[in-house]
Amino acid sequence: MKAFKLRSTGESTRIYCNQCYSVLGVDHPTYQNNVFLNFPDHCANHADLSRPLNAYLNMSDYSAAIGPLPTEDVPLFVSTDCAPERKRFLSLPDVANSFKESSGPPGRVTLASLKDEALQSRPGMGVCGRGR
Repeated sequence: MKAFKLRSTGESTRIYCNQCYSVLGVDHPTYQNNVFLNFPDHCANHADLSRPLNAYLNMSDYSAAIGPLPTEDVPLFVSTDCAPERKRFLSLPDVANSFKESSGPPGRVTLASLKDEALQSRPGMGVCGRGR
């Protein structure tokens, strides 16, 4: 697996399988080891995705080519770059809970620990299980 940033000024780090090039996850300092961003339709995914939708983010990247705007009755955010929109986003109860600062070491697997473990335990294998 390899970690990449799309822009040198970006804060997100995308973790890719170096065999099939699927995006396995995305980490960002704001997530504080509480959020795991993945793309469920990008590769086989067995995660529990049953949590209710809380918000649509970064809708500035959404275009008519993708399809009509979402119709679910949840807040929509074009961007969280401006302070009032970021404050409105972080005021959502589930969002505030997800992005709160950790009170101690993680008691669960984090993206950073998964990356380190995979690279140490299977140095000759790509994350998808095929040899290099």
